[in-house]
This record gives sequence, C-alpha cells and structure tokens, in this order.
Amino acid sequence: FSRQKTLKVHQRRHTRDKLKYCKECGRSFTTTHHLKQHELIHSGVKKHFCDQCGSSFTTAGQLKTHKGVHTGEKPHKCRHCERSFSHSSTRNRHERAHMEGNYSCDQCDKSFRKLSSYSAHKRSHSVLSFFLCPGFARL
Repeated sequence: FSRQKTLKVHQRRHTRDKLKYCKECGRSFTTTHHLKQHELIHSGVKKHFCDQCGSSFTTAGQLKTHKGVHTGEKPHKCRHCERSFSHSSTRNRHERAHMEGNYSCDQCDKSFRKLSSYSAHKRSHSVLSFFLCPGFARL
C-alpha cells in the first residue's frame, strides 16, 4: 500500500478492529463513509436520476453504471481475453473462469473445475478422511 491509512483500513477487514456495522442488516464496513453510503439502500431514497430513461438510483456510482446501458459502454476489460463488461462483478466472475482449470483425481474418475473442490476431494482419499464428519464426506 502506498499510504499507511490505506493499509490500516485494509487491515480492519482481517482483524475486525473498529469495523462499522449497519443497524438494519448487520453488514460490516471499514469506514464510516462506506457505512453511510450503504445505509442509503435501506432508506429507499434514490436521488440520482437517469436523464435518458428516468430510472432512479441510490448512488451516483449506480447511475454511472446504468448509463452504460444507453451508451453501450463496457469499461471493465478482462485481463485474460478481449471481452469487456458493463459491470465489474460480471467481469470478475468471468475472470475466475479463466483461472479455473480441469483438476482430475489420480485415484478415481472424478474431475473438478475449482482447485478448492479438488483439494477437498483429495482429502477424502487420505487417512485424514477418517476424522471427517460422516455428514460432510459426500465427496
């Protein structure tokens, strides 16, 4: 991190130290600013309006993202291929697909797209599997 304050805010995510909590839903935030921005969702106040279709949004960021519907703008580019997306969350999900592989078990005929699923499955073949809860051993 280039600034100490940014590091401290980030560290709160790991330590749960000085987190701010939403009274409506309990979600936690590292800064008061982010909490207040989130609380607008519960208030129902939508003060940002699209000048093209009249849709209203809670935050300016949501309005900016929405405007891409009218302009066709897709600013979130995949780092692995040529595809672009209007929402960063869609791009992130797409990028995870690039990272996922085909993990085949060398002890049985099962294969997995996610390394975490493959790793959990591999444990079912080891001696450690005798200590797993029987209700969990569905791998």
